[in-house]
Amino acid sequence: MNNDITKGSGTKTGPGIGLKGKILGLILPITIIMVVILIVYSYTVSRANILSSSEDLLRTSAKDQANQIESWLNQKLKEINTVKYDIEHSDALTNDELMQQKLDSYYGLDSSISGGFYLSDLDGNVMMASDRESSISNPTDQVWFKEGLTRRNAGYTKMYQNQDGVNVISACGMLNDMEHVRVFSADMALDSVNIIVNSSVSMPKAESLLVDKTDGTILVAREGELVSKTLASTSDPFLKSMADRVAKGDYSLTTTDGNMEVMKEISGTDWVLVSYISMSDVTQTVNSLRTRLVIISLLLILLIAGLSYVTVHIAVKPLRELTGKLKAMSDGDFTITVEPKGRDEIAEIERSVKVFIESMRNMIQEIIDISDKLKTQADASSTVSGQMFESSKAQADSMSSMNSTMDQFSISINEIAQSATELSGVVSDTTEDGNVVKDRIDTTVDMSQKGRADMQRVDEAMVQIRQSIDTLVEAVNKVGNASKEITGIIGLIGEISEETALLSLNASIEAARAGEAGRGFAVVASEISKLAETTANSVDNISNLIEEVDSLIAAAVKQADVSVDRINNSSDRIRVAVNTFDEIYKHIQSVDEVINKMVEEVQIVNGVAMDVSAISEEQAASTDVVHETSERMVLQAEELAEESQRVAESAGVLTETSEELNRHMNKFQI
Repeated sequence: MNNDITKGSGTKTGPGIGLKGKILGLILPITIIMVVILIVYSYTVSRANILSSSEDLLRTSAKDQANQIESWLNQKLKEINTVKYDIEHSDALTNDELMQQKLDSYYGLDSSISGGFYLSDLDGNVMMASDRESSISNPTDQVWFKEGLTRRNAGYTKMYQNQDGVNVISACGMLNDMEHVRVFSADMALDSVNIIVNSSVSMPKAESLLVDKTDGTILVAREGELVSKTLASTSDPFLKSMADRVAKGDYSLTTTDGNMEVMKEISGTDWVLVSYISMSDVTQTVNSLRTRLVIISLLLILLIAGLSYVTVHIAVKPLRELTGKLKAMSDGDFTITVEPKGRDEIAEIERSVKVFIESMRNMIQEIIDISDKLKTQADASSTVSGQMFESSKAQADSMSSMNSTMDQFSISINEIAQSATELSGVVSDTTEDGNVVKDRIDTTVDMSQKGRADMQRVDEAMVQIRQSIDTLVEAVNKVGNASKEITGIIGLIGEISEETALLSLNASIEAARAGEAGRGFAVVASEISKLAETTANSVDNISNLIEEVDSLIAAAVKQADVSVDRINNSSDRIRVAVNTFDEIYKHIQSVDEVINKMVEEVQIVNGVAMDVSAISEEQAASTDVVHETSERMVLQAEELAEESQRVAESAGVLTETSEELNRHMNKFQI
């Protein structure tokens, strides 16, 4: 068949965002938003966990340090009370020589007790170990003596500078001596306490201060220049705010000036241990984690983008190919082939399209064959009609000549014999022409009947095509209904995904509350959340694909409707052609009857001409009858010419109809 096709039926659209671009444009922003939310959430939760852990660790560290200081102070105080008890229950109270021996024997008992043990009475008489290097002047004015007079059991004084300029505390108390009032004392440097305060911090980068809460004096600090100063007298805003809290007795954990601090009282003393750490040191780990999360997230986004592009490309490729083939079909090209692959919805559509293409090819080929036959028969009918018209015209001319002859015959009766002979010859010719015309009329009748049958078969083929297209539309509608059911199922999956994500979030919260014990459960919850997120993305992708499939189905149904309209138009024209053939058939039958009658009358004329020679006298009387018969034959010949003209015109209409049908069918390529 002719492959030159005018392609104008399809609507051309300009460049736009394709299905792949739409899907990627939806997936990537959602992925980026989810990753950002994950980073923010992870950072927030991690920061809160680290701050909570840091607070607990700082409290624990301060508590451990306070316990160590208390333990050290209690141990030293116990040693001093033991020595005091030993002196009180010996003869040394009444014998100064024995007292001196006791003091000498306890000298060097503990390295923390600098200068050994010593005592003084109200008169300022001092007794000390013989190996003590420094002397004691004005003992009754010293802190240890004044506070020692206030208690029986040894207790600690505030920190003060001794006569050597060393910061010390004294454990002092009155001796249980009924005869004399004497104060027993021992000095201790705070080196050990300093070690505990500065070296026993269990939290990395944390620092501690030991403060006297009565006046805010710094007893122990890592920076030596702060020792003996008050918190309020420093230029550091943090230490000044600390002084306010110490003065108010607010020892709860708090954050001030970018530092996390906690205070712990030392039992049995007026001391307060202050442990603190910079918030930047606390959050350094989580900030580093945030940086790593950002880098990992960027890499994940790039990886997801690449995987999404490949996945969408693979998923959209069959649809893009099928769309191109459907567009070619809308332009009338049925030479394309569709090979279904897989068992999914797209493959079902491809199988339906393949069946539709094969059906259309067969039907178009049948219509083309019938159209070609119709055109051939229409051309033959046109040729026969032309020949019949020429014969009818020749017959009309012959009848006119015969009429003139009969006029002359009525005037010249003497020439009747010769005229009768000529009339016999003319009648013989007319009989032969009538037989020829009758044969051609019979041929025309047969061809008209065959053309009418062919047109009826074309009409039946058109009906079958319309039924096939209706079946295709029904199949496509079934596919559309199936896609709607799939959409409902996908919606249910989406709801399950949302519930799963919510449960995952609740599980993550509970895991965070559980702390270290819930870390494994948090990992499982995170994986479930990712799975729910992937499921939601897949649900969105499948929903978008089904929407595109629905659009293609609607376009196919629309194109099928257009094809049905065209076929209906062709069917109407074919029915017109069938009716035209019926009219041609009726006219030809009428002409056949006239020709038969004419042949019979010519045969009568022939018989009359044969008998003219014998009955010349009767012929004169029959001249009027012959003249009338001749005029009637002229009229019949003219009518035959007119009928032949109408047959020729009907054959022309049939030819144009077949050509128009061919033009319509040539738009399809098979």
